[in-house]
Amino acid sequence: MATVGNPSFPSTEWAWQISKLEGETAKIIHPSGFAFVSPVVLNREDRLEGHETYLYKLTEKDSFLLSYTIDYFQNKARVKGLSHHESMILAANMVCSYRFRKPLGVEIFTDQNSSDDEWRKFGEHLVVCDEKEYEVFVIGHNKGTLVAVVMDEIPTKAPKLELLELPRSFFKRNFA
Repeated sequence: MATVGNPSFPSTEWAWQISKLEGETAKIIHPSGFAFVSPVVLNREDRLEGHETYLYKLTEKDSFLLSYTIDYFQNKARVKGLSHHESMILAANMVCSYRFRKPLGVEIFTDQNSSDDEWRKFGEHLVVCDEKEYEVFVIGHNKGTLVAVVMDEIPTKAPKLELLELPRSFFKRNFA
């Protein structure tokens, strides 16, 4: 969505700016000077391709994932009424986590033995940790697993925006 004087977001005109320098977080920047600064700290140093800091354009896949996630939060999410701007911020933070965080392992989570009709490859889900449910957003999938971003902090285990990759049976869709 572009407005007068603002570049269209997301598009391949934008770029990721990442760094392994202490205190630096992931950014999405535009040549015109517009920037989105995420609180997500890189812990996947392979994304830097051997550099201290790295800048590279959003791919079409990145742009599509951002657009699809923005649309989800505007039109399908349980929480209604998010503005386009709020949806963009939420989507950008989640995609930054997806791209630049290493996923946590299964050790702290409980297998819910979910059947195939209880989870989806995208959207709001619940996981169980220490016998309590926590909200996560499934943003991707691999063979037999779902990749999700933590929406609710899991005390002493995982902050908001941490990345998870768990077997699909660990997830249940969140309709509440």
